[in-house]
Amino acid sequence: MSERISESGIINQDGKLKMPMDRLNDFFQKHKGKRVIVQMEAVEKGTSIAQLAYWYKYIVPTVQKGLKDMGERKNVRQVDIWLREKYGEFDENGKLIEPIGMSRDSFADMIDAVKQMAAEYLGVYIEDSKTI
Repeated sequence: MSERISESGIINQDGKLKMPMDRLNDFFQKHKGKRVIVQMEAVEKGTSIAQLAYWYKYIVPTVQKGLKDMGERKNVRQVDIWLREKYGEFDENGKLIEPIGMSRDSFADMIDAVKQMAAEYLGVYIEDSKTI
């Protein structure tokens, strides 16, 4: 009978695999001298639906209200674009990347930057997504 293990990791910008090795090393120790079959699949990281909802339904309207309170009127779409141009990502052609096309990590970094800006310059506290 064979034993299986699954693990996920990330290939960094240097092309090297980064993953937690403790479970793999335990598996290797238990099966010394045996053959293994390794199967890998590279999948794109993407923004989750929950992150998108948090962005569009909470963060953008909250920043919009903060701007309005300071006398600057923008509609929701204008606020979304303004924030993404300031804190988001651009592709190799200089085109603004839509949130759905951003990696989870990049999107989370953008959210953190917007939360800090909102607190410092708009006097607006944006709740963490885990507490809402």
